[in-house]
Amino acid sequence: MVLFNVSRKDTTPFDGQKPGTSGLRKKVKVFIQPNYLENFVQASFNALTTEKVRGNFLQLVKCF
Repeated sequence: MVLFNVSRKDTTPFDGQKPGTSGLRKKVKVFIQPNYLENFVQASFNALTTEKVRGNFLQLVKCF
């Protein structure tokens, strides 16, 4: 069984942040802003539909 730790963060959209890899091709000073990564990941989840993920794997890795 896999256990998940869920955390909730209040955030607001960032100017110019878009789903897809373009959202990750930003200068480091933009990308390291608080909650930038969290917003990107949430936008990616919001874009998923049951039809897109059924029968597939979703792997998330957090590197430090």
